Amino acid sequence: MYLWFLIIGTFIPQEFLSTGAVLLLARQTNFPIIFIHLIWFGATFIDMYVGYILGNLLRNSMSHTALVERVNKWSEALKSRLGEHGEKLSLFILGFMNFPYLNTFLASWLKIPMTTAFAFTFLGNFLWYVILWATVFGAAVLVPSQRMVLFIVIIAGVVSSFFFKFFSRYFRKKRAKK
Repeated sequence: MYLWFLIIGTFIPQEFLSTGAVLLLARQTNFPIIFIHLIWFGATFIDMYVGYILGNLLRNSMSHTALVERVNKWSEALKSRLGEHGEKLSLFILGFMNFPYLNTFLASWLKIPMTTAFAFTFLGNFLWYVILWATVFGAAVLVPSQRMVLFIVIIAGVVSSFFFKFFSRYFRKKRAKK
């Protein structure tokens, strides 16, 4: 019973390290994989819906503030630079790297239609989910010790977090120099 709550609790933020560890635990206890997939599917769509609705509510309720006007100018400039296909590609890439509720929140600010935002964010998040399962299954197959598998999943999560953090700082510094 507690495993259900643990799975649901980790699928809401969808962070690689904790989700990988919980999926590994669920796999080791022979938890039905179909239920894990259904929970992920439901949690992802709830995350995307909440993010999109909150983005619309905040954009509409704060529409006449200086901050929102500045963000709207920035978002229009970004939208014109990206173009129609660039928006979709960006949503897909952000869906892979970021949380679904943040992606749909940003999409609502950019006035991207809900179906487009959901479709491309979901596809990117689905790629993340497949890579997460590949890590869990690969670690479980290659290493016979359950503790070592858990260690590998945790290390993979930490390394990927540092990797993305390093490159985001690198590109920020590079942009700041220009």
